[in-house]
Amino acid sequence: MNRVYERWLDRRASQPAWHEGLFPGWRNRSRRRALVVTWVVGCLVCLAAGPLAATFSELLSYWLAIVAAMCLLHLLLKAVTSDAAERPRQLLDERELALRGRYGYVGFRVACWSLVAVALVPTVTPLGHLGFGTYSLAMPLLLLSTGTPTALLAWHLPDEDPDDVEFTTGEEDSRG
Repeated sequence: MNRVYERWLDRRASQPAWHEGLFPGWRNRSRRRALVVTWVVGCLVCLAAGPLAATFSELLSYWLAIVAAMCLLHLLLKAVTSDAAERPRQLLDERELALRGRYGYVGFRVACWSLVAVALVPTVTPLGHLGFGTYSLAMPLLLLSTGTPTALLAWHLPDEDPDDVEFTTGEEDSRG
């Protein structure tokens, strides 16, 4: 079992290098923050449109398109943060580990309150009597709770130092 975990850890160690090559122009703070704002607005629109999609079946395809767009935005946020919110702790430095712990706790709290909302809202509203109603509430809250750590990390990460980027791309360090 230990060898399986070590192979998985080695495979995960090679994945950040794959993420580093994606979207190099989007790795600055302003672009990441714009992505986070778009993701949050999309999650809120998805949450608000869910009951309408459960009520009117003709809106269902639009709602599912919004859910798919939110999933793609989440993957994009993971790529521009080098997946630091979900990498194993052995592959993170101290700063990334502290940020991941802090934002992971916030994501856990959002997930707990989402579970409370999914349990209570369908019982006290007519949403629970619709066939698609509970799912239309649970899916956006799931997207919100799983994406919160990555979104917070993307919001708070500083711009990359050009010297660090140069060093990690395999070029020689010219400082001597």
